[in-house]
Order: sequence, then C-alpha cells, then structure tokens
Amino acid sequence: MPYVCNSFALTNKIFIFFHRFLDDPFKNYQGTTGADVICSMLTGGSFIWTGILASMLFLVLIAVERHCAVLHPLQHKTGLVTKKLNVIIVVCWTYAILWNVPSFSVRRYNEKTGSCFLPWPIPYLGQARAVYWVFTTAVVPVIIMGYLYTQIIRQLWSTKQPASVSYEKAR
Repeated sequence: MPYVCNSFALTNKIFIFFHRFLDDPFKNYQGTTGADVICSMLTGGSFIWTGILASMLFLVLIAVERHCAVLHPLQHKTGLVTKKLNVIIVVCWTYAILWNVPSFSVRRYNEKTGSCFLPWPIPYLGQARAVYWVFTTAVVPVIIMGYLYTQIIRQLWSTKQPASVSYEKAR
C-alpha cells in the first residue's frame, strides 16, 4: 500500500509542478522550434495529463486493495504483495505515459492565438481521443470505485462488530 500511496503522491506533485508553466508566455521563443518544444514539454500540459491519468489508475488500485482487505481479509496477505504491486504500478505509469505520447510529440505552438494546440492529421482523432479520455479518467473509474466502495460499505454495515456481539451476549 505505501508504494501505491507514494505513486499517487508523485502524480499530485507532477500536477503541482507543471501547472505553473501553463500560463507562461512564449516571449523569447516565438517563431522558433523552441516554442514547439516548450509547448510540448512544459506549457501544453502533457505531464499534467500523464499525472492525472496515473492518479485515476492509482485511485482505482487503492479501491481494489481496500476491497480485498475488507471483503477477503484472510486472503489479503497473499493478494497484492510487493512484487505484484510493483508490476501493477509500472504498468499504470507506462499506460499513462504511452497514452500521452501524442501530447508530447504532436503539440505545437500557434503564433496567431499564442497558445498550444494539437494538429491532428484527421480531425476525428482528436474527438475520439477526447471521448476515450473521458471514459478512462471519469466514467469507468467512478463506476469501478463506486461498486467497490459500495461493496465495502455493505460488508461493514451488515456484519456485527465484535463489541456489539459481546454486548448482546452479556444481556
């Protein structure tokens, strides 16, 4: 669990660190390839989107871990052991980075608007990516976490706690 929490904290630090570059103007780099590089690496938000996606994956992973700990406490010791967890964390980071490769490689600076943009070769690619992004960072994680935490709450509310059992026996 500490590995997941550390990775989750890292995603938040990435967001905080790179968020300050979003409003940075391109005064010294207009009309050069430096503006494109800065746009794709700093101000375009590529690292922020990577951190957000990894953050959502880690929130789901935390929900799965809590679900296993509460609903299957005897098997929990053999559930998400360190070796499995390290692999899962690497897979989450890899997926988040690979998903945002277009943001790193395609994002360019527009001198007319003074902002970054993604020049998609086919316009529908950007729209499809946006829809998929909403599903992977909002809809699917919320459904999974909602289901898992609902199961945890049902389990905790339906079972009698040891203190209440001993209290009923004393009557």
